[in-house]
Amino acid sequence: MMNDKLVLNETILRQFLASLPTKPTHDVRQTVEILVKIAPEVWQQLPRSFRR
Repeated sequence: MMNDKLVLNETILRQFLASLPTKPTHDVRQTVEILVKIAPEVWQQLPRSFRR
């Protein structure tokens, strides 16, 4: 049975954060907002340009 909670793999998360552009596009910002809702700890790892 599948776990209905999304488990964020830290390695994948780090790679995702490392690949983000310095000036976030609308799509990237939406993705990040969804991620932050799922896993608030992601917020701490975001570059400053995302924290608005």
